[in-house]
Amino acid sequence: MWDKPRVDQFFRSLLLNCNDEISKARLLAACSSQSGAWLNAPPVSSLGLRMSNDTVRIAIGLRVGAAICHPHPCAFCGKDVGQFGFHGLSCSSSQGRTLRHNFLNNIIYRSLAAAKVSSRLEPSGLHRADGNRPDGVTMIPWSEGRFLVWDATRVDTFCQSHRQRCAGEAGAAAAHAEGEKGKKYSHLDQGYFFQPVAFETSGAVGPDSMSFLKELGYIIITIIIIKFILTGPCSSRKMLTVTFYCYRLFFILAHSDVIIDVLTRESLLQDVKTVCKSII
Repeated sequence: MWDKPRVDQFFRSLLLNCNDEISKARLLAACSSQSGAWLNAPPVSSLGLRMSNDTVRIAIGLRVGAAICHPHPCAFCGKDVGQFGFHGLSCSSSQGRTLRHNFLNNIIYRSLAAAKVSSRLEPSGLHRADGNRPDGVTMIPWSEGRFLVWDATRVDTFCQSHRQRCAGEAGAAAAHAEGEKGKKYSHLDQGYFFQPVAFETSGAVGPDSMSFLKELGYIIITIIIIKFILTGPCSSRKMLTVTFYCYRLFFILAHSDVIIDVLTRESLLQDVKTVCKSII
């Protein structure tokens, strides 16, 4: 971009003017890769992408650092809730913690299904060091003949235990959570490949999680292209449905413009056609 030097200079000045760790962490997270991709998701109710007015208000408020509520005591634990509402993101007594985790885990499960990879949620027989089960495992090998075992987590960027590291680097809390998850699964059999999936409440994604989701997104895009070539325009509705699975993967890859760009590359299309013919 022609104005990138000017934008970078303005961003550095904003960081220098931040008076606290929360502001720095919020600003760094807002500028991290894919943290704002949800802003481009079309509000389609049938695909579960339409957000309520309150959801949009809170999401925007957390992103720009605006006040979203009047200070009050938490209805669950009694602690003070400030005007920015950060307490609700990490309250251990909140009833939404399990719901958010299950929602994220279900998205991963459905996205694997869109990639034609069958899997099971919370499988029995696989236990981590503390005795709990992982979130899911694939029923077919994922990489190098090994089955994929994943465990998803969501960490709060602005809580006391994470804000210092997040004020130094975007996604630091998610990266730390990935490392902690890896320790719990260090005893897994060599026939399994463990993949942590860590997101932050600010939208930042852990580096290992981003690599995994990119790979998963590319598989889905490849399937879309093959279906488009084999079945023609009549499959466009299915193609968009699969694309929106990636949208729901918390800020990740498969935007419609990416698919359109890929479909216009004749060399790639020719390669895919060759592969399809060899399979058929």
